[in-house]
Amino acid sequence: MFIKRIISLLLALAMLVSCTLILTSCGSKKITIGYTEARPLNYKDEDGNLVGFETEFAKAVCEKLGYEVEFHKIKDWSKLESEFSDYHVDCVWNGVTVTEEREKYLSFTEPYMINKQVIVVMADKVEGFNPHEAKIAVETGSNGENVVSTDGIFSGCSTVGVRTQADTLKEVASGTVTCALIDYVVAIDMIGEGSDYENLVILDSYEFEDEQYGVAFAKDNTELRDEFQKAIDELMLDGTVVKLAKKYNLQDLIIKEK
Repeated sequence: MFIKRIISLLLALAMLVSCTLILTSCGSKKITIGYTEARPLNYKDEDGNLVGFETEFAKAVCEKLGYEVEFHKIKDWSKLESEFSDYHVDCVWNGVTVTEEREKYLSFTEPYMINKQVIVVMADKVEGFNPHEAKIAVETGSNGENVVSTDGIFSGCSTVGVRTQADTLKEVASGTVTCALIDYVVAIDMIGEGSDYENLVILDSYEFEDEQYGVAFAKDNTELRDEFQKAIDELMLDGTVVKLAKKYNLQDLIIKEK
């Protein structure tokens, strides 16, 4: 009788351990998200923690879906496609502009934020600025680089490709280039009063077409994209996305209606 009770207890314990392992396994979904550092989207705070609107937005969606998230820093934006083909990332959540060219090899969620390109110059260089004679810093592989190469106002200019949008501002501030062409979303946070680049300004006399940000997935990974789209829609409806955007002064750029 005693032995039977021991055997029963051992069997019950084995079942408990088995159930625990199954539940742990079910809750350990992992996803790797690609990013580059640029305020206010993805950047390190004073304690070295990755923060920013896109970072928090991604974490909120992953938490809702039960994913453990790992962030992977993309070193070369011009090789974005290879980040997927080499299995470094599952998606890129870093102010990725939806373009026809990128849609050839990427699958996007529905756009969630408006952006545009802007010219950034030294405040004392605004008067007399001539884009045809300018030396322009752009992030290699970015939509800004594409605009410079296709928009007629830049005919005759020369370009300097750098790794990140933040690096373009360093080039302007140091005087090695005339200006930078970067995302409006990045410019309004990184330059002007109270920033590290108080002497840089947006050149308002030149306007470029609106762009839209989407989360990028591999072209054939529509199942994962659709799973994330559903969660994004729910966080849009319950106000979470706008609340996060307000934290970074981006609420007016959120696309609230489809």
